[in-house]
Amino acid sequence: MSRPVTEILRLENRLMQADMCNDLDTFRELIADNAMLATPFGRSIQKNDVIDAMIAAKESIFSRYERSEMVVKEYASTIVVNCLIDLENTSFSGLFRFTRVWSKVHDGWQVIAGHISHREKDKDHQVPRLTR
Repeated sequence: MSRPVTEILRLENRLMQADMCNDLDTFRELIADNAMLATPFGRSIQKNDVIDAMIAAKESIFSRYERSEMVVKEYASTIVVNCLIDLENTSFSGLFRFTRVWSKVHDGWQVIAGHISHREKDKDHQVPRLTR
């Protein structure tokens, strides 16, 4: 495993812990100010929207946050992380597909894009067939 991938895995763990304990400073540090983010409900949001929601919650909004099927791909100075997350909070719960794009910025890494979408739980994880 390359050094950048190892670093991103460490940062992903930091963000997961930040979600669990509502750590605003970690989000301010690791999410780029101009990051492009999307909610599970298809809305585009900004970094400040995430911070505002965390402030309003006053404590972690997640009672469950379990990752699986994590895949990390390195592309020059960009790293893409994709995984399943089993989440539960006050607004929604279930299985979600999560993608986060990290970019080397100055001396460190920051998230420049993120997307999360709901995924139905199924028994065999079959890929749906596309028809014309």
